[in-house]
Amino acid sequence: MIPITVRSLSAAYDGAQVVHELSFEVPTGTWLTMIGPNGAGKTTVLRAMAGLVDFSGDITIGGDRVAALPRRKLARLVAYVPQRPLIPAGSTVTDYVLMGRNPYIRYLASESRTDLDAVAGVLERLDLGEFAGREVARLSGGEIQRAVLARALAQEAPVLLLDEPTSALDVGHQQQVLELVDRLRREEGLTVVSTMHDLTLAGQYSEEFLLLDGGRAVARGPAPDVLREDLIARHYGATVEIVP
Repeated sequence: MIPITVRSLSAAYDGAQVVHELSFEVPTGTWLTMIGPNGAGKTTVLRAMAGLVDFSGDITIGGDRVAALPRRKLARLVAYVPQRPLIPAGSTVTDYVLMGRNPYIRYLASESRTDLDAVAGVLERLDLGEFAGREVARLSGGEIQRAVLARALAQEAPVLLLDEPTSALDVGHQQQVLELVDRLRREEGLTVVSTMHDLTLAGQYSEEFLLLDGGRAVARGPAPDVLREDLIARHYGATVEIVP
């Protein structure tokens, strides 16, 4: 059972405060999506939850404090999919996805059959099997994004953090990726926290929403409570029509 609790989270970026005293909870098995205009602090919150930026306040995952966890133990709890991943030069898709198994491989040891089978299974589910031996750098943008998600899923962590997971994908693969994440959430109790600019897609898959603006929470709840025309107009400056 891996719930997430965030209490009085504040964080800065390049010396500027971008998240201010943010508090929220994500129950086990829930999909929460953070939405909001550019610069609202969404990515910084995800990076704090992954232990990648300094912050004040407290974040606990399954009762463990993120700030106190060793990196390998945190990597067994949390898999993070960044919006702009760094890809090692010359790395094949299999080698890259296999990096997701590092938290389970002892120092100076080689990967096991279990690790290789986990990678093969993820590649198949994400329609990447034919690219297994190809260099990641030679893939299209959408294929790279699927490889990055595959690496995260290979970690088999109970918490998945997704920063704009569909931004480079075509319509078909957007649906494929989100359906896979949703199935894992429902079947395996995965807890998912994502950021998404596409509010239509978010509304189809996410159970809970957290609307941020200026690094502060301005609305929280299910789609009908947050995806509202007045809130979108006020915080995005856009005129929209909500179609249930």
